[in-house]
Amino acid sequence: MTSHEKSKSRPDVSVIVVNWNTGELLSRCLDSLDAEWNSVALEVIVVDNGSTDGSQALIEEAHPMYRLIANPDNRGFSIANNQGINASSGRYVLLLNSDTEVERDSLRVLVDYGDSHAEAGILGPRLLNSDGTLQPSGGRFPTPLGTALALLGLARLTGRPRYGTKRDYAKPAVVDEVSGAAMMIRREVVQQIGGLDESFRWGYEDVDLCRRARRAGWQVHYVPGAAVKHEWGASRRLAPASTVLMAAKGRGHYFRKHHGAAASTMVMSATVASHFMRSVVFGAGGLVRRGLSARASVEWEVLRRLMQRSA
Repeated sequence: MTSHEKSKSRPDVSVIVVNWNTGELLSRCLDSLDAEWNSVALEVIVVDNGSTDGSQALIEEAHPMYRLIANPDNRGFSIANNQGINASSGRYVLLLNSDTEVERDSLRVLVDYGDSHAEAGILGPRLLNSDGTLQPSGGRFPTPLGTALALLGLARLTGRPRYGTKRDYAKPAVVDEVSGAAMMIRREVVQQIGGLDESFRWGYEDVDLCRRARRAGWQVHYVPGAAVKHEWGASRRLAPASTVLMAAKGRGHYFRKHHGAAASTMVMSATVASHFMRSVVFGAGGLVRRGLSARASVEWEVLRRLMQRSA
């Protein structure tokens, strides 16, 4: 039986890609998945959050075998992913950013690893920058103090490496959490703890999911034999203030949910300070480069709205 025939019964992997106006990146992402059909029974579901850049037409014309769920507006990352999860049927669910490209046979590697490690509820591949260099993923859960210091540019004071570990990224490892840019979840985990927490619209929902899975008795594994290229921050680089604000709110919600109100207040105070510093730096840079002025405007708007919330 070929992988195409198997995918008509029950896929090994259901790939969920949430898109919002990243048409060119999405095209490369879906092209990379085309090659995976030869090695693994697959279904691909793209949830589009009201894109206006022609993304929906691209999917329908270039990838008619993939299912499109077209939302009329931007419903946020968690809600859209859960739409895809609820519509899927695979033994594993892969949450995949639209700004990624899956290296050949990587899905097969993840499935084989998961099948031989029953304790692994969530799997994360090796992430690579577009030039092939390592983009570390998988480490310890963020702490309130470490996050606050990182936001203020003082993370080195903790003596802790940026990603929370100095391990060899060429070796598989049991970790606390892996990046939601490419996160494979065992179906039984979804059935036990549910999908992403929809109170996170964007940001920290992946860390929260890993934490809930760990509390339910599952392990999170980093699997470097599988590789995914990730355009780090490509979907955020030109993000409007409303989107940046959602990410900030996600950070505050995560620490309030798992560490309490005092920890969340400390992190959000550092968030306000961080956006103030960024607005000043981008504003100064805008005197020389016009593009930085636009970024400074976004930072000032985020800062203004954060201050309104705290008033």
